[in-house]
Amino acid sequence: QIKSDMNMVKLVENGFSYINVIREIRKFTDLPIKIKHHPTRHDGWNEFARRASQGGKNISEIDKNMPINDAIKNAKVVVIANSNCGVDAILAGKPVIALDEGSMVYDLAEHDFSKINNPPFPDRTQWCNDVAYAQWNQDEIKSGKAWSHLKNYLCTK
Repeated sequence: QIKSDMNMVKLVENGFSYINVIREIRKFTDLPIKIKHHPTRHDGWNEFARRASQGGKNISEIDKNMPINDAIKNAKVVVIANSNCGVDAILAGKPVIALDEGSMVYDLAEHDFSKINNPPFPDRTQWCNDVAYAQWNQDEIKSGKAWSHLKNYLCTK
């Protein structure tokens, strides 16, 4: 996530930090932890995360420019704050732990680390259908069809 993301600001205000996430994960597992920053983030790891990675077992940083599908390919579980990579993980068949209820995959994800060693993976069929139903192609957007549909929906609610 990038620092200015409003969901991230909310999480930080509620105590979110890499070090806290790492500490929580370590309460339940010694699986390797790989941290991948948002590709547009310029400041790298914060000092707390850097210290945790230096003193922690199996904690490392992934190149922020690595394609997300490559980053999650060998993951047992993907932990997100509130990120679109959770969608990529679900579509790739990876269980997700989502820490923010605003996440697109929150309803399919775990929300704490107690099941990290054996994470459940719920049926994603209806979720995929819902996401696909809400997509518009470029021609539909350019023609105004998408806005016309959404405007009518929004005005009736």
